[in-house]
Amino acid sequence: MAKWVVRLLVVAVLGVLLWVGYRQLKPQQSITIHTVQVSRGPLVLTVTATGRLAPTTQVLVGCEVSGTVGEIAVGHNDRVEKGQVIARLKPELFQAENEQANAELARAQATVRQLEVQEAEAKRRLDRVEKLRAQNAAGDEEYQTLEAAWKAAIASTEAGRAAVRGAQNAVDLTKYRLGKTEIVSPINGIVLDRRVDVGQTVAAALMTPELFVLAEDLSRMDLLADVSEADVGYICPGQQATFTVNAY
Repeated sequence: MAKWVVRLLVVAVLGVLLWVGYRQLKPQQSITIHTVQVSRGPLVLTVTATGRLAPTTQVLVGCEVSGTVGEIAVGHNDRVEKGQVIARLKPELFQAENEQANAELARAQATVRQLEVQEAEAKRRLDRVEKLRAQNAAGDEEYQTLEAAWKAAIASTEAGRAAVRGAQNAVDLTKYRLGKTEIVSPINGIVLDRRVDVGQTVAAALMTPELFVLAEDLSRMDLLADVSEADVGYICPGQQATFTVNAY
């Protein structure tokens, strides 16, 4: 057993001696040093940030009246033209309001015609009594009574005409509201987002509901990047910038 231990020790010592001799005999690689003259040159500093692309012109399309969506004529990525109908609210309620307003206008106009006839009759009677009074055939009391009736008829006619103007305003308003049941595109562009569906109720009492998001031109877009506060000082107008987008 002792002989084997001695042999292993001898082999180990020989191995160490051979390794040390190999290291000493192996040629050392020389290190080459190059020197250059110090000069001025550009220092490129890259600022990296993430963000999103957005249209240069984006329009939110809403409706000015409350109602139920009855028809949607466009969808996502559809091209639209200025003045094109892109959605409609159900018009039945607005049509009924307009018809009622027209009926009230006709009634007010008929009332004015009747009052004008009464005014003309009161003036005719007053003129007749005035001629008789000039001939001492009628008294002052009768004349004053007819004059008061004539002035009252004038006031009634003016009130009737004011009612006609109010009824006409109501007709114009209901006609305007009826026209607003058609939602039209204000620009030539493309539909980025549609935010309503058929049958959905929209309420314009407090704020204008947003139905569509349109973009005017997608050939030119804005890059909205969130730059770190530590890097903002390195950015100046006119600097070159590049960007990449994630693949879908």
